[in-house]
Amino acid sequence: MKRRPQSLTGAQAARLACVLLALAAAFTLALTLLSRRAFVLGAAALALLLLAAAVILLLVQPKLIQHDLALKAIRAAAPGQEGQAGRESAPLGVLLDETLQHLRANYLRVLSRNQNSLMVLQNQINPHFLYNTLDCIRGEAVECGMEDVASMVEALSAFFRYSISSGDMLVQLRDELHNIDIYYQIQKYRFRDRIRLEVECADEHALDCYLPKLTLQPIIENCILHGLELRDSDGLIAIHIELTDRRCIITVSDNGCGMSPNSVDMLRQRLNSKLDLGDERGMARHGIALYNINQQLKLLFGPEYGISVSSELGVGTEMEIQIPAVYRRCSLVGSEAQA
Repeated sequence: MKRRPQSLTGAQAARLACVLLALAAAFTLALTLLSRRAFVLGAAALALLLLAAAVILLLVQPKLIQHDLALKAIRAAAPGQEGQAGRESAPLGVLLDETLQHLRANYLRVLSRNQNSLMVLQNQINPHFLYNTLDCIRGEAVECGMEDVASMVEALSAFFRYSISSGDMLVQLRDELHNIDIYYQIQKYRFRDRIRLEVECADEHALDCYLPKLTLQPIIENCILHGLELRDSDGLIAIHIELTDRRCIITVSDNGCGMSPNSVDMLRQRLNSKLDLGDERGMARHGIALYNINQQLKLLFGPEYGISVSSELGVGTEMEIQIPAVYRRCSLVGSEAQA
């Protein structure tokens, strides 16, 4: 069986460059002892050898070092496959691509596992300062007889308490709906009677199901800002909750401007794509929010759960959120939910 040539490593490249430099110095010294003309030839040879050494050190060696690092990363990722034939002689681009895919998968797992800790670290601002400030504003508004301002500030304070509290990130559906009602009251001060919210739940047991905190609020915000904002009146957001033996299905619909078939297809592709960090610049803010919610549900509950979207231009948009019918928080911690 024909053996494949061994790849040159970064350390071997460095040693080769040192050998070339040593040969250049010795060759130049020997020619210098012979004659002046030989010295000129030796200087020219030295220049060529120095150029070769520089190419190795500056151009070849960094690539080989990357190759070495890629091999080490792949061996660490799959320790049982380091003896695979031809692995070390695989093209550098293939090795780097495999490494990047492995790093991306690890990144998603770590991001999901540490999301709660990251949110807590990002919210290290003392929330009591915010709450106390809002309470002071509310008190001043009450003293001045500005009841609407006082109610708005009170609702805003309650919304922040729920959103940035460092408690459990898994909450019951009833808590999410209560926060949605607070958010709706805040938005009503802006839109007045132009929008209304309707919630329909046939089975009260569905309200005991657990889901990640702030799953519904970005979806409701999306309905208002991208569906109902341009309506002059009769804007409607409807939340329908259905409970089956294994699933809780939450449908959020609006009678806004809707989306074209092409826009719906693009949104579906974004929801189910592997988003790179650089892709966020080209995605609208609501698209990133929906993507994050969908990925969080899939990572927490399984790939069969998440968000699905349907829309008709000029009619409205409907988003369906499917979660498992889980009534105990401990059933979701450290294990996959039962479908």
